[in-house]
Amino acid sequence: MKSVEIIRPLSRLAWLLLVLAPLACTLETEQTEIAGTTVRLSILRTSDIHSRMFPYDLQPNSHDQGDGLFTETAPYGGLERIAGLIERERNRGERVIYLDSGDIFQGAPIFNYGGGEPEFRWLSTIKVDAVVVGNHEFDKGAANLAMQAAQWINYPFLAANYIFEDWTQDENIELGRSVEPYTLLNVKGIRLAIIGMGDIGSMYSITQGGNSTGISPMEANETVRAYVEFLSPAVDLIVILSHLGLTEDRELTDGHEIYMTSGKDVAPFLNRAVDPWVLMRCEECPSGINKYWIPGVRGIDVILGGHLHILTKPPMLLTDPAGRKVVLEHPGAFAKFMTRLDFMVAMPADNYTCDTTAGRCMPFDHFSDGKTCTADTDCSIGKMAPYGAEIVAHTQKLFPIDTLWCLEPRPQDRYDDEEAFSWYSLKALSSYCDARGHGPSRNLLQPYRVNMELDPQFDLTQVFGYAPKAVNRKDTAGGGDAPLGNITTLAMMRRKRVEAEFCVTNTLGIRDNLYKGVINMETIFNVFPFENTITVMYLSGHEIQEMYDFITERSNGRGCQSQAQVSGSSFTMNCGQVNRNDAHYPCSSAEDCCQYRPEICEADYGGTAQWQCQAGSCYSHPGEDILIQGAPLVLNASYKMATNDYIANGGSGFKVLKRNTTKVNTGIAMRDALTEYLVGFDNCNELLAADPNTVDPFSLSFCLDIRDEAGQRNILVLGACTCGDVLDGDPKNRCRSINPAITKFCENPLDYPVIVGESDNRIYRKVN
Repeated sequence: MKSVEIIRPLSRLAWLLLVLAPLACTLETEQTEIAGTTVRLSILRTSDIHSRMFPYDLQPNSHDQGDGLFTETAPYGGLERIAGLIERERNRGERVIYLDSGDIFQGAPIFNYGGGEPEFRWLSTIKVDAVVVGNHEFDKGAANLAMQAAQWINYPFLAANYIFEDWTQDENIELGRSVEPYTLLNVKGIRLAIIGMGDIGSMYSITQGGNSTGISPMEANETVRAYVEFLSPAVDLIVILSHLGLTEDRELTDGHEIYMTSGKDVAPFLNRAVDPWVLMRCEECPSGINKYWIPGVRGIDVILGGHLHILTKPPMLLTDPAGRKVVLEHPGAFAKFMTRLDFMVAMPADNYTCDTTAGRCMPFDHFSDGKTCTADTDCSIGKMAPYGAEIVAHTQKLFPIDTLWCLEPRPQDRYDDEEAFSWYSLKALSSYCDARGHGPSRNLLQPYRVNMELDPQFDLTQVFGYAPKAVNRKDTAGGGDAPLGNITTLAMMRRKRVEAEFCVTNTLGIRDNLYKGVINMETIFNVFPFENTITVMYLSGHEIQEMYDFITERSNGRGCQSQAQVSGSSFTMNCGQVNRNDAHYPCSSAEDCCQYRPEICEADYGGTAQWQCQAGSCYSHPGEDILIQGAPLVLNASYKMATNDYIANGGSGFKVLKRNTTKVNTGIAMRDALTEYLVGFDNCNELLAADPNTVDPFSLSFCLDIRDEAGQRNILVLGACTCGDVLDGDPKNRCRSINPAITKFCENPLDYPVIVGESDNRIYRKVN
C-alpha cells in the first residue's frame, strides 16, 4: 500500500521537467561511430558504503563467505581499495563508468568526526559519474548535507522525485542548488540517461508538508515515466540510479497500488492512451479514499538500486509493460563488495534493408517484438529500435574488498592452510595488495584518520570487555527480542537520570553486532553510529497499546521480524491478527466477527470480548498480552518510558510518540549508556569467586577455560590472531593492529568484563 500522493497532475509535471531540464548535468565527449554494431558497456557499482572508508573487522556470515569474504582475509572494506579497483577496471575497458546508489554517510566514527566531508571529497577525487541521494545523507540535517554538497561535490548528485523549496530564498535550505534530476553521459558513442530516485520509504518527514528537509516527494512511477518520455528521443539507454529499495525498484516495471483522497485531479492519468491508471474496487477504503493501480514504466533498460543492503547475485531480470527485459542489480553494503556489470549493447543502425528471403532487417535485426520484415519500409529506425539501443546480454563480476582485493585470480583454498600456500604467505599477498591502493585516495583520507585518532573523544582503541561469542542485534530465528536489543534497552532504562519503568527502541537503530572478541570504543561506534540520545516520556496504557499495535503491524510487513526491542515489558506480536484486520470483515457488532473465523475466537478469545466493530469492520488489537514490570497493562494508568530521540519525534512512523507532550530529552547519548552498562558486567575473577549456581553457565565455562596462561594465550581471539601472538610480538605477522590497549588486555584478561547476551522471549510471535 502506497501512501505518497501525486504532488502535481501530469500537466504540471511536464512543466516541472521543462524547468529542471536546464539544471541537468550533461557531459560531452567526442562522438564515436558505432551505429549498427554491438558494443560493450561496463558499469562499476557500489551502494550503502556507510562511511566504511577504512578497513574494519567483521565476522563474515554464510552469505559473505559464499561470496568470497573469509575470516583469514580481514579486515574488510576501505575506499583506498575500492578506488584502486575502479582505476584498474577503468584502464582495462573502453567504455567504463562508476555509479553509486547512495548512503555513503553514516556508519563509522569518521562520519561523526567529519560530518560527511571526507566521503564527498573521496567521491570527487575518484571522479564518480553519478550518485543518488540516500536517506542517511540527511543524518546531520538537510543544512549539513547542502553545505557539504555545495563545498565538495563535482559530480552529478541526483534525485528526480524530490521537489525542493525555492533555495534562492534566504529562509530555505540550499540543497536544491546541488541536486539534479538526471545526467546525460556520452560513453564513446553510447548515450546514457541516468535518472536518480531518492528514498521516500524511510524518510517519513518528507511525506508531510512543511518538513525540515525542504523537500516534497513525487510518486516514483509517474516521475520516472515522465523523464523516460522526455529523455528517450535523445539517448540510447535509460538507467535508473535508485535508493528506493528492492520492492520499489521492482514496482517501477511491475506497477503498484496507491491510495488517494477523492477529488484529486487524476483524469489525465486515467484517460491517457498508453498505460493509464485503473480505478480499483476497494471495499476496505474509508469514505473519501480511492484506490488506483499505477502501471509500470516502459522504456527503462537498467535499474541500479540500493538502500536495503542486498547483494543480488546474479542480477534480477524484470519485464516491463512492453515485454522488454530490464536488468535490476543491488551491490550490497558497507564496502564489502564492488560489482562490475558488463552489458552487450546493440546499437541501432543509421539505415536498414530487408532481406526478404530471411525476413530479417540487415545489417542487424533489431525488432524489439520479434517481427519479420517484408520490405525495406518495415526496417525504418522507428520500427527497428523504438526504445533506442537494446541490451542483448549481461554478466556480473563480484569484487570482494578484503586484504586480497587486488589478486587475479583470487586463491580458492583456505588462506590459513600453510601447506597449500607454501610458496607465499597471506601476509605477503596482503602487502602486495596494500602497495597497489589508490594513492590520491590514501593522501586524501589519511589526515582525517590521524586527526580523528588524536581527538580524545574518538579514542577507538579503549577496551571495555570481551565477548566469548557474538551478541547479535537481530533474532533471525525467533523474530522477536534479540540479545543485543535486550542489553541496549536495559542500558537505556537503568541509566541514572533515566530510571524508567520500561524501554522501547527501534531495532534498526542498533546497526551492528557485538562480535566475538574485544569490545572497544570502535565497536560501540559501529553499534550506535547515530548521535541518538535517550528521551523519557509518560504514556497512558491506551498509548502503549497503540504503540505495540503499530510495532506489530510494522513487523508484519517485514516477515514478522520485530522492528522494536524492549525491556521492562513483554508482549505478543500477533501478525496473523494484522492480516485478519486487513481483511476488513464487515460487522454491525463485535458478535458478528466470530462468524468469519470461529476457530480464532475459540482458540484465542473464548468468545467475542477481544473483537471490536470499528467503522463497520472487525478489528482486534494485534499487540497482545502486554506486561509492564510483569503486571498486565492498565489502560487508564500512566507509565514512564525510555526511548531514543529519533522515534520519540515520530521517526520510523511512531506517530503515537510524536504527539506525546511529556517528552524530555535527557541529552544522554545511547552510546554512553551502553558503554556504562557493559563495564558493569562481571569479570572472570568475580565469576570464578562466586557461587557457581548463581552465575551464567556459559560465562563461567569460558572463564574456567582461560583461567590459566595457556588458555589465555590460545582461546582469546583478536581478529586473525590471539593473545598469544600479541604477547609474543606477533612473530607470524597475523595481527592487524597491536596497540597498548590490546596488549594491556592480553596481560590481564581476567580483569575485563565478560559480555554475553541472550534472547528471553520478551517479544513473542504469532504468525498464523
